[in-house]
Amino acid sequence: MLETLFIGQNLIRLPICDSTNTVLANLSTQNNFLAEGTTLITQHQTAGRGQRGNVWEAKAGENLTFSVLLKPSFLAISNIFALNIFVALAVRKALSEVFFEKMGEIFIENPTENPFLNEIFKNNENDFKVKWANDILYKNQKIAGILIENTLKGTHIAQSIVGIGININQMIFDTPTATSLLKITNDYKTTYQEIITNEGFTKKMAQDFTYILEYILHKVLKHLEYYYLCMKKSDFLAQKEEYFAHLFQYNIWAKYKLPNEDIFFGKITQITKEGYLEMEIKNELETTEKPKIGRFGLKEITFLY
Repeated sequence: MLETLFIGQNLIRLPICDSTNTVLANLSTQNNFLAEGTTLITQHQTAGRGQRGNVWEAKAGENLTFSVLLKPSFLAISNIFALNIFVALAVRKALSEVFFEKMGEIFIENPTENPFLNEIFKNNENDFKVKWANDILYKNQKIAGILIENTLKGTHIAQSIVGIGININQMIFDTPTATSLLKITNDYKTTYQEIITNEGFTKKMAQDFTYILEYILHKVLKHLEYYYLCMKKSDFLAQKEEYFAHLFQYNIWAKYKLPNEDIFFGKITQITKEGYLEMEIKNELETTEKPKIGRFGLKEITFLY
């Protein structure tokens, strides 16, 4: 049962559609009274969209592709990136929890009751990262993507269509930088099978560990509502600290590429309230020269990892 006040309570299911964001936006245009929290989900999205005009590919029936209608009229345009922060945290938190629960099914009923397993799972929880601006990674591989499309009215946001795609049970991808919950579960099980068997904690190693899509959907919607209500109360500081705690490559030197193909070293230091990425920049990592300060928008920088 869905444990939310309004997000997902009006749930529209389509067997197939081009883009859940597009369909939900059209429904909202046709009906100005469409309830906030209305969620549209499909088993097969034929023209899913991601950031930078990218296509979101997901095998039918094996993943989650859905969109949520929000009406954050309380949010000023100057704080527009706050919505990205809260949505990313909600998805990251839900995936981390679901994965932790699955590990308990594999090995023991409650991993937290065993110090040996708890340490493994605690370290693993930190492997779920938010990559600026709207990707969720697991150990450098993309497991979820978010596309937020806003309608503005004056100085505030009138409406947001939040599109979320999560790789759940798909095992084969065209790109090596993609992964899924089932894939990392199987990899994790294989990696630790011998260790955990020797410790005597193994439980269901041969079982099929396919995830239940509906359960994960409910988990994501529940966290989405929690973080959204936190944002509504203007609890930005605590949530921004949480965002930076899970931000991919935050405060470490890494390689990046500009649109002109130039490669440089950068260290993420801040994300502005408008959503720009700020970082220290060096052409050579070992140079003693003082780093420059750079600010980048979505299409102005590429992560190299």
